[in-house]
Amino acid sequence: MQQTSIVLTCEHASNNIPPQYQTVFADAQDVLTTHEGWDIGVPEVVEALAKRLDVVPHLGEYSRLLVDLNRSGHHRRLFSRYSKPLAKQQRDEIKRLYYRPYRDAVHQNVLDVSAEHRAVHLSIHSFTPEYDGVVRQCDVGLLYDPSRPLESEFALAFQQDLARLLPSIKVRRNYPYTGVQDGIIPALRKRFDGDQYFGLEIEFNQALFDRPDYQADWMTIFVECLASRALNVNHSNNSFGEHP
Repeated sequence: MQQTSIVLTCEHASNNIPPQYQTVFADAQDVLTTHEGWDIGVPEVVEALAKRLDVVPHLGEYSRLLVDLNRSGHHRRLFSRYSKPLAKQQRDEIKRLYYRPYRDAVHQNVLDVSAEHRAVHLSIHSFTPEYDGVVRQCDVGLLYDPSRPLESEFALAFQQDLARLLPSIKVRRNYPYTGVQDGIIPALRKRFDGDQYFGLEIEFNQALFDRPDYQADWMTIFVECLASRALNVNHSNNSFGEHP
C-alpha cells in the first residue's frame, strides 16, 4: 500500500501588508480585518493540524488584498481593487516577491514528497456565513475533484465520520464552491496524477468559530478525525478509528 506524506497550506492566513505598500492600503484598514483581507478563524485550525500531523505548514504571510495566493498567475482576481490599479512594474514585483515564492515552495514540497509517497495536500480556508444576502447552508465544506476517485471516496467517508462524531456540524461536499474552480489545488492536479497527488480544500463557515451551542472540543475532534484519514488516505473506506 502506497504511503502518504502531508502537505498543509493556508493561502489566506494573514492580513498583513508589507511596509513598502502600506500607503496603498492607507484607506483599507477596516477592510483588512474582514474576509476580503484574510480567512478569519483558520490560523487556529492550521496550527492544531500542523501539530497533530507533525508538519510545517505553508502560510500566506500577507493579505489576499495584496495578491491572492489561491489564484492562478493570470486570473482576473489575482490582484484586488487596491493592488490592481498599481503600475505593471509594481504588480510584477509583487508577484516576484510574494506570489511566486509561495507557489513555488508548495509545488516543490509536493514534488519532493511525491517522489516516494503520495502527496496529500490539505488547503485550509474559511467563508462568510452569508453571501449576496443568501445564508450559506453549511458549517464545513469539503472541496474535491469528482473525476478523481480517491478524492471523492475520501470526501464522502470523511463527511460520514463527521456526521457521527460531530452531528451538530453540517458538512457538505463541493459547497459553497466546487473543488475544480481556480485555486492552488486544481493547479497542482494538472501537474501531478492521482497516484502522486491528492488534494482536498477544507472550507470553514466563519460563524462556526463563534457558535455557543457546538461541542466545546469540536476542533480537537475534527483535527483528529482529519489527521487519521489523511495519514491513511488509501484506507478511505474504513471508518474513523479503524485504521491500521
